Amino acid sequence: WDWWTVPDDDLATGKGCEADNATDQCPIFKCPSLGMEDVRRQFGHHATPGTWWYYWCSLASKVGGSWYSTLKRGMCSPSSSKCTWRLVEAVKRVNKTCAAQVVTGIIEKRNATCFEKCGARDPKSACWIHCYLSAVLGVNNTGGMPLDELEEAWQRPFRSEDPSQGGCPAMPINGLDPVPSGGIPIRQR
Repeated sequence: WDWWTVPDDDLATGKGCEADNATDQCPIFKCPSLGMEDVRRQFGHHATPGTWWYYWCSLASKVGGSWYSTLKRGMCSPSSSKCTWRLVEAVKRVNKTCAAQVVTGIIEKRNATCFEKCGARDPKSACWIHCYLSAVLGVNNTGGMPLDELEEAWQRPFRSEDPSQGGCPAMPINGLDPVPSGGIPIRQR
């Protein structure tokens, strides 16, 4: 596994965890305060073509990035003396359905000819899934949408409140207000 976490024992000392220091690493199941995984490294290998796992691995390989597990027990609060992470700023929270509609609409436009053959939008149909994956990953995992277009599709709901611009209305950020206390800094690789 390629997880690194902040060991709970290190919370007491304030030492924290640095991703490039092997002595501070431990498996996620031994110290579940905060975890990070390199998505491409963990999932970016290919499985048997045509299986769901093949598409999952192909997407991970294309997109990459870091996956953080910010577990509640490591969250800083005004009264916490030991913590591993804190929310610095909550910029915007959007409804998942709205964001999915925006992203899906962009992907459908990218492969409109294929989607037209499927009829009405049905994300559970084999035709629709094929068109979606072909638009994102390409045929036989070759081509597809460039990463910058995928990133733009993902970011569009957050950039505006105006649906005509691909924006989604902001939702309340209940319970996610930034905490003024200082968490233990964690350096990314």
